[in-house]
Amino acid sequence: MRRRTTLAAGVALTALAALGMPVLGPATPALASFDVEAQWTDNEYVVATDTATAPKAANLEALPDGRLIAVLLARGDDYGFAAETVLVSRVREATGTWSAPQVTPTGAPWSGTGAPEGRTFDTFADSSGRVLVVWAVRSATSGQWPVMSVSRTTAGTWSAPQEVYVAKTDGAYGDSLEIGFITPRLVPVGDTVTLAWSTTTAVSNGSIDTSTNPFRARRWTAGTWGSEIASSGYGAAGQDVAPLAPDSTRVQADPGRAVRASDGRISFVYTLVKHRTIRTIAHPLNPVGTSPGDVNVANVWDGVPETDNAAHTETAWVVHLDPGSGSWSAPMKLVRSGHVPTSCVTNLPTNPPLVAHWAEWKTASAAGELSTGCGYAEESKRPSAYYDSGGDLQITLDHRSGPSSTIVLNQFLDKACDDPGATNSTRFCLDDWGTPAWAVTWNDAGLRIEAGNDQPGLDAIQQTPAPFPAQEFTVATTAGNVRVVEAQGTGGKSILFDRASGTDVTWNPDPSNATGDEVDITHVFVDDGDVAVFYTYGTESGGEGCGLGILLDGHSTVDHYFGCVSGSLAQVAQRDVVQLTDGRLARIDGYASQTPVRLFAVTDQPTTPPPPPVPSVTAPAAVGVTTAGSHTVRWNAVPGASYDVRMRRAAWNGSFGGLTQPAAWQGLGTTSVTHALPRGSTTCYSVRARNSGGTSGWSSERCMVAPLDQTSLARSAGWTVVSGGAYYGGSAALTNQQARTLARTGASLRRVGVVATTCPTCGVVDLYVGAQRVGRIRLARGTAVRHRQVLLVPAFSARSGKVRVVVASRNRAVRIDGLVVAAR
Repeated sequence: MRRRTTLAAGVALTALAALGMPVLGPATPALASFDVEAQWTDNEYVVATDTATAPKAANLEALPDGRLIAVLLARGDDYGFAAETVLVSRVREATGTWSAPQVTPTGAPWSGTGAPEGRTFDTFADSSGRVLVVWAVRSATSGQWPVMSVSRTTAGTWSAPQEVYVAKTDGAYGDSLEIGFITPRLVPVGDTVTLAWSTTTAVSNGSIDTSTNPFRARRWTAGTWGSEIASSGYGAAGQDVAPLAPDSTRVQADPGRAVRASDGRISFVYTLVKHRTIRTIAHPLNPVGTSPGDVNVANVWDGVPETDNAAHTETAWVVHLDPGSGSWSAPMKLVRSGHVPTSCVTNLPTNPPLVAHWAEWKTASAAGELSTGCGYAEESKRPSAYYDSGGDLQITLDHRSGPSSTIVLNQFLDKACDDPGATNSTRFCLDDWGTPAWAVTWNDAGLRIEAGNDQPGLDAIQQTPAPFPAQEFTVATTAGNVRVVEAQGTGGKSILFDRASGTDVTWNPDPSNATGDEVDITHVFVDDGDVAVFYTYGTESGGEGCGLGILLDGHSTVDHYFGCVSGSLAQVAQRDVVQLTDGRLARIDGYASQTPVRLFAVTDQPTTPPPPPVPSVTAPAAVGVTTAGSHTVRWNAVPGASYDVRMRRAAWNGSFGGLTQPAAWQGLGTTSVTHALPRGSTTCYSVRARNSGGTSGWSSERCMVAPLDQTSLARSAGWTVVSGGAYYGGSAALTNQQARTLARTGASLRRVGVVATTCPTCGVVDLYVGAQRVGRIRLARGTAVRHRQVLLVPAFSARSGKVRVVVASRNRAVRIDGLVVAAR
């Protein structure tokens, strides 16, 4: 399974999807460029001596005033607290000196019951400089993990540890797995942090009390925790959750958590399992004591007791907590009536056992057709869920899921579920039967909840699991946006830098990595035009398979080997890297002796980027014609560039003048200009891009033609002028007589055409330059009358002379608005 680890510097928040947990990182502004000629600084030790040999928890937080604070859980022997765990913090000043350590006793032993679990360590600093720290400790009660917190004021004073909540599992597995289910992770939105948890995580077959409110959260703001926000149960009231009395029923749920990057929504996806015993009872078709009621017929309602049978259902649900909301959403089924999943039974009635369909059920009973339905596994498999980069919640359901998703039935029922005379002892209705596919199975199904929705749409089911995608993050640089995607190329060994300019860089940090794991991104940072990516692959111990790659100004990569940051679950809270307000990177290693911190430099002399590529004019497409009186020239964007535009123009009766560069069109930050066009002109445009690395060449030229109005043409006898707003220039020349002409002398052109009205019965015109016919245009087109249509004949070599429009048809309407005389 792919790893999911911490990300930072304004990139998307993701879920540690293997465990359903969010992993977060701070956003930091970019001020300079990474100094690729430099190396990591020498170690600066946070712990003066190092009595503890076991791994410590250690994190860094960048304070808003440019300082850096290191926070760690350490053994207290060196600080006067023998065999006790203490919280140690030190502040690195802008001068590079470290403050004396502040030591806060936790009151917990270093090891054994009550000791903090370093893998649950998490920290946060708000915009005023307050710091929050959380961790979980081992309780003497199996499966219980009290979550503790301390906070630091803006004046630098630490609070005493306080319990935030108690995370719970069923205690069925070892610590490592159970920690994965309960690890507290801080979800910040602005200066407010949310901790969300489920009251019980049934890793195996633990029972759950459905009368409790299982999903809870607390928010921390300005140094203070708010009260608990509790959900309203695992599902809707009644039969959707509660089993029918008098049966004792095991109800199991395995919640998995995900966090959405765009707004910090927290979602729990879980499986709800119910199980009960079913016993044979008498039914009206064959009352006890009547023949053949004394004879047991297998799998038929004959009233003779058989072996107890079981009924079992599993359903998938989701609840949401939105930032700022004071309550959880109501639990919602992920598979709802209206879906068309595959039925796993072939011998049960199509309709549910309701009064309206009871005759169908009695017929099936008399025919001996009521037998075993879907099979089931005793242990549910927890769904995994994650938010993708588009904000959709992707869910893999590795279990059977549906409104009555997994049913095992033999002999049951003597009254319909909705029969008012039925009692709990005479009916079996474990779940909602109100769907046509009332007995279904899903093996490795997938669902998608689109951004903006709370439940899947009816088309959201996938027959196969939702794909587990490579992480991708879009970051803004001065060279334009860059999309960074892990696990690309052959074997997933490369990282893709997808640039807004359209030029991609696919980078393999280790071409010799032929058999190792896919490359995973752990952190992404931005400075000026540079993108720094921390990655891991293969083994996560020592320095193998880890590094820092830098995309310089979006055009080349440099690898700075340095060792791992936040690889496996065991390392999540021991190694950290953050970005300071001046752009430098700082790294802490809680595994190494004395907990060293190292910094990676930036430079205020950014690397000079290459000159920008030549942009392309996208409108007009080549040589266009407009009757609008103006035209908007457009070109493609070049990241990090400004633009210059130039033009040249030819009148209908002359040649092109020289190139001009209007002052208002130089150094543009936009990718378009709008320009008025004189009638009878051809105007051509080109554009170039500029950045700090230089200036591109000029783009290819694109031109736009404004036609002459018909009022500027000489008309022969037989034309009538008609007026109307639908015509170019407000009027048109109309005739239905053959050989009538419109003319303009002294033209210089390479192409000619007309602005005219088309209709199903319209006529035909020939176009002449001098004595030579250069083309014919048929105005009979389509099924409707359309005015102001531009119709051209093919281009020819440069010519000059008298241009004529000659009517070639007889008794067919010809309406001419204008004449196109193009110099290109």
